[in-house]
Amino acid sequence: MRNLKCKILLIILICYLLLKINLSIYNNILFVNILNPIFWSVVLIFMIYDIKNNYIRVTKNKQLYLYIFLISCIEYIIYFYIGIYFGFEKSPYSHDLLLICKNVIIQILPIIGIEIARFIIIKKNKRSKSLLILFTILLILIEINYQELSDCYFNKAELFRYSCSTILPLIANSLLYTYITLNESCVPIIIYRFCTKSILILTPIIPKMDWFLTGSIGILLPAIIYFILKKEFSKDKKISISRIISFGVLFIIVFFMIGVFKYEPIAILSNSMAGVFSKGDIVIFKKLSNDELNDIPQGEIIVYKIQNQNVVHRIISRIEKNGKIFYQTKGDKNNVADQELVSIDQIRGIYIFHVKYLGLPTIWLFNYLNDVKVN
Repeated sequence: MRNLKCKILLIILICYLLLKINLSIYNNILFVNILNPIFWSVVLIFMIYDIKNNYIRVTKNKQLYLYIFLISCIEYIIYFYIGIYFGFEKSPYSHDLLLICKNVIIQILPIIGIEIARFIIIKKNKRSKSLLILFTILLILIEINYQELSDCYFNKAELFRYSCSTILPLIANSLLYTYITLNESCVPIIIYRFCTKSILILTPIIPKMDWFLTGSIGILLPAIIYFILKKEFSKDKKISISRIISFGVLFIIVFFMIGVFKYEPIAILSNSMAGVFSKGDIVIFKKLSNDELNDIPQGEIIVYKIQNQNVVHRIISRIEKNGKIFYQTKGDKNNVADQELVSIDQIRGIYIFHVKYLGLPTIWLFNYLNDVKVN
């Protein structure tokens, strides 16, 4: 560490992390609404000397700002279309004018402080790779919501989902911000983070996304931004076709897994249909239109949801009750039919084909996280 001010700043951030971990768990409201804004205001004042001396400069690379603008617009479009496909839900933020102002201060002030601190530490110690790695890890730890983490800490399944949907994207984004800071300044990052966070605060509705979709997009977007900016920072401006194809294939795989397309995969958790497919196989099913759902022939294998769990069983009869269509189902290896009738609202699609053993990692993970054995 070359600079005394950097050492002091690093110590302050470590103390802040320890304070955040304790207060976030035991008195999160006090921390978020009062102590956190006060802390970052003091840190910004502490760093004002560097700001006054133009140490934090506005980059002259106008192309970079164009990229940041376009990336932000594309990100909004992606989330908008996700909302159209999966539906929207009410934003967790209040939209009273005073509360909007309060939320902007509470959310944006730490972002500015974190990115300026990142810039000062990195620019004055850019030759020390070990310090850069440790400092990036420190900033990742600082941005974790420890109240949410503590809520799911003793539930392995919830902890896994939280890690995939929140912590992994946080790591990916922090690595991206460190990379941009090394090559430019903190200003583009502050602008980008301000735009994305402000839209979330100001928009009354947000797209419904499960943990897998949230985590996938949260990891893929920083990777794509890194790929775009790497070409901008590099002397070699040639675009690698192989990388474009790789990202395209990766996006297709993710969208296929989350069910954007007409066909979708699921892992089989039991042997109730052994003879057709078995536990650990991946079944590919086709989604149906409303008209098709009303007229599925007897003998067809369908995928449906019951108690938030996917079931893949064969239709043995079609029943009309009170003007509505229901299906009686049964697993080929089961001795009796399923007790509950399946409504068309529960049906996700019909079985098309399966791939042997591809779902075994999903089974192992499911059993580990839920401490159960599925027969």
